[in-house]
Amino acid sequence: MQNCQQYDNDEITIDLKKILNIFLLRKKIIAANLIIIMCFFGLLTFILPKKYKTDAKLYINSASSTNLMELNPYLLGEVGAASSGGGISKFLGGGSNLKNEIEIIQSPLVMDEVIKENGLRYKKGRKEGQLLSTADFLEKNVSISDSKDTNIISISYKAKKPELAYNVVNSIIKHYKNVKQLLNVDKTEKDIDFLLNAYNKTEKDLNSQIDVLKSSDAKIYNSVEGMGNVNLVESYYDKNIKQLLNKMADKSIDSKKINLEVERNITKLKMIQSKLDWSKLVQQMAKNTSNIIVLEAPIKKEEFEYSEPKLIINLLLGYILAVFTSIISIIIAEIRDKKLTYSSFDENTVSNEDELNQLIINLSAKDERATLLAPKTANNESVQQLASSQNVSLANVDTMENIITSIKGANSVILAGKIGETPKKTYKLIKQTCKELDKNIISEVIIK
Repeated sequence: MQNCQQYDNDEITIDLKKILNIFLLRKKIIAANLIIIMCFFGLLTFILPKKYKTDAKLYINSASSTNLMELNPYLLGEVGAASSGGGISKFLGGGSNLKNEIEIIQSPLVMDEVIKENGLRYKKGRKEGQLLSTADFLEKNVSISDSKDTNIISISYKAKKPELAYNVVNSIIKHYKNVKQLLNVDKTEKDIDFLLNAYNKTEKDLNSQIDVLKSSDAKIYNSVEGMGNVNLVESYYDKNIKQLLNKMADKSIDSKKINLEVERNITKLKMIQSKLDWSKLVQQMAKNTSNIIVLEAPIKKEEFEYSEPKLIINLLLGYILAVFTSIISIIIAEIRDKKLTYSSFDENTVSNEDELNQLIINLSAKDERATLLAPKTANNESVQQLASSQNVSLANVDTMENIITSIKGANSVILAGKIGETPKKTYKLIKQTCKELDKNIISEVIIK
């Protein structure tokens, strides 16, 4: 297991070394890509039209449409929930969220006024000269977002003129506040209408119950007056008097029930009156209050404070693109190059003097003989050093006939090729012939 892991590590090391050598061989391509592309992106900073960005941050009070929730002793829960969409409890009870607020900001109620106020029009196309639509305006340089786990909304706008960017953000805030105030007043008016209806109905029920109670009491009183001085013992045996007494008892029970209903309605009437008084107070205050607090007001930028294009960002983008194009260029060069490159060799390669010496030692230790196949373009000191070993014989492979003859007469083979000089086609032909003749390739020698 340890040997297998060591083998895998060696493979990774060789692969990385091979890639590094390929990059070093193609350093001119890399340098050319970096210089040309980064210079181009650097020039874009001074060529592209400058844009100015204005930002603002709004804090949306969690008490929904007003800041009065904590002071409100009456939250309309059981009254107004059905017909007025939640009444004051929804109006003041924290029912809003940032997504709803963002939808309001992005609505035509706000954006159409912003577009008109700043004269934002189509500059080309069939609608040239017409005011922008809300949808098209929101697609162009406008950003409205909420900050996670906060009640803060960020608004930003980019324009070619700093004055326009500043004015647009101010307009968004102004018209958003106007719409919110209109919504606040509208909500309180609906609550007041509902409470008035509830008050009038309860008052009517109360008056009816009081009239029934008075009428019932009057009948009982008149019946008692008509009895005169009747002996109670005798009255027990008088059928008519007995019925009258039972009827008086029943009336007394009904009166108690009506009295309880009257008391309940009086309590309910007082509660509705208190809520109605509070709603009227909220209506007055809502006209001049808002749940929007400007945490970061928009600032008009100076001419030199443009947000884009930025030189550093452009250079970074240029660097990333240069790396990508360099890799593509190197791959294309490796494929199309007619001379040997590092990618032409397999993993079992010898690329320096130490590795060459180690190969000679291994051959001597195993007493293994090998034939060195090296084209004339690869015949240098490394080849001579390897050929001087008693276990290695140098073969002439200048012609196809010599290649086949030399390979047939060899037990094992060592290939040698010179980077940038040995024809790739010839080298591949030698390797292919060795495989077809089932000859073991001990190693490949890279000659730089």
